[in-house]
Amino acid sequence: MKPKYETHDNQLFMMLEKPERIDEWLVIGYPVVDGSAEWALYQMMQGESISIIGQPNRAINLQGDKLHDSEKGAYWNGKSPLDFLSYARKTGWQLYRPEPELH
Repeated sequence: MKPKYETHDNQLFMMLEKPERIDEWLVIGYPVVDGSAEWALYQMMQGESISIIGQPNRAINLQGDKLHDSEKGAYWNGKSPLDFLSYARKTGWQLYRPEPELH
């Protein structure tokens, strides 16, 4: 299961669903900070590749329900999108834009 994101007043929120009663759901969310692990996961869910600041040529992206790491040429520690939030660095993420190689 992937997390749910919503935008309210131009602010991205990660939504948490918590049952209040069997027949009713109380929806709670919190703002997502640019560059955070939650922001990075949202970007991957939108089809973007991300990288960690300081490693601009290492791309991580979502392929189906698995995370692919270009540095290893394989899936990212076999982790799912939800695992990413537990294991990834909490901040320092950016969209993947490879730097040109200097010859």
